[in-house]
Amino acid sequence: MEKVAIIGGGINGLCTAWKLAEAGFKVTLFERGELMQQTSAASSKLLHGGIRYLENFEFRLVREALEERKWWLENVPNLTRRLPILYPIYPHTRARWKMKIGMTLYDFLAGKKGIGRHRWLTPRQVKRCSPYLNQQNLKGAYLFHDGQMDDQALGLWVAERCRELGVSIHTQHPVNRITAHGTLSTFQGSFEFDTIINVAVLGVSSSLKILTCLTMNT
Repeated sequence: MEKVAIIGGGINGLCTAWKLAEAGFKVTLFERGELMQQTSAASSKLLHGGIRYLENFEFRLVREALEERKWWLENVPNLTRRLPILYPIYPHTRARWKMKIGMTLYDFLAGKKGIGRHRWLTPRQVKRCSPYLNQQNLKGAYLFHDGQMDDQALGLWVAERCRELGVSIHTQHPVNRITAHGTLSTFQGSFEFDTIINVAVLGVSSSLKILTCLTMNT
């Protein structure tokens, strides 16, 4: 069985460990502090479908994000929820027709994975929904839906799925060195792996920054 090391106990590291364990790899995860305590605990809390990527024509990315959003909402309903969002239109914001195109495309890409189609609200309707929103020069707003999550709790939920699959998780284990031959060193000693995946580039030592993504033991 191929041995894989994951460096980083944020949501990316945990999900990587989860999927690799499901695929049959023997996975060990190292986190210098506690799980979900750094960037992953300070996210926007949005479980979004990537509507902002439509401006760059990244349609495949949006489709994947919409699929993932639907999966999380259906499979972890106690830590996620459907979230209505208002996008107000003022003279200085994007034109209404541009937003209409984006919203329509967003609904189309979602298809059966959608969680609510967009609709236009008049200024009076917007005031009823959000009375504290600035009403001056307000033309109206688009109402659409995305997801919201408890990001830290969701990450810890993933950690439990990892443990159930046999992933060995080591917290308070800063990694101070890795080599191109698959050696990973912590304060407890050195370990050999077939593959090392570093998803915690920021804040690690300079030697780790050289090998930022993937090290194969060949």
